[in-house]
Amino acid sequence: MKTKSRLIGSILSLILSSVLLLATIYAFFTLRPTAEVQEFISKVGTHELEVRLGLKKNEDEDFTYVTTQEEIASIFQDTVPSDSFVFQLEIKNISDFEITANISLFNVTGEAGVVNMLDVFYLVDGVVLVDGATYKTFSGDPEDTEILGQTVNSYRLSYLIDANNNLQLASGLALAIDAEATITFTLCYDQETSHSSYQEGVIHIEALKIYYQ
Repeated sequence: MKTKSRLIGSILSLILSSVLLLATIYAFFTLRPTAEVQEFISKVGTHELEVRLGLKKNEDEDFTYVTTQEEIASIFQDTVPSDSFVFQLEIKNISDFEITANISLFNVTGEAGVVNMLDVFYLVDGVVLVDGATYKTFSGDPEDTEILGQTVNSYRLSYLIDANNNLQLASGLALAIDAEATITFTLCYDQETSHSSYQEGVIHIEALKIYYQ
């Protein structure tokens, strides 16, 4: 009888230990910190605004719709001269008020050791389109500027961004109730780039910011 009791006790102890082990494993996987997802599109405003951002590289037929910084970074990895990137931002005012929006690429950087990748990435034609029509044309560098033996594009990002590394795409863009707009622009890696110092460089865009009211 004592042997049987000890056997039952051992079985119960084993079951209890197994339950505790499973509980510990569950707690480890559910309570450990997870990597924070960084959203790429930042909306700052009090009304409802629906947005979607598509990117298309080179001759891709379809846009890839992105939402996070990681997705943007992966698209800009392993770039080579002549690569182009078409941005298509679709916005819709779904609030009960007319709004105006200011839209910027926020904190655009491209350091690569002693060189700046923003010297060899440029805004094609210096143009931002809204619904297929020219909305904004930047003033390019009027001089023929040479960097590391290369005459760089007059619409290079290092020339267009402001002192805070931001590139303003639209200012005071009006959207009536239920109105939609599509903002399109293209960034290109200058095909004339040949200096080896640029080979390991990567362009980084922290966010696309939309301020509206």
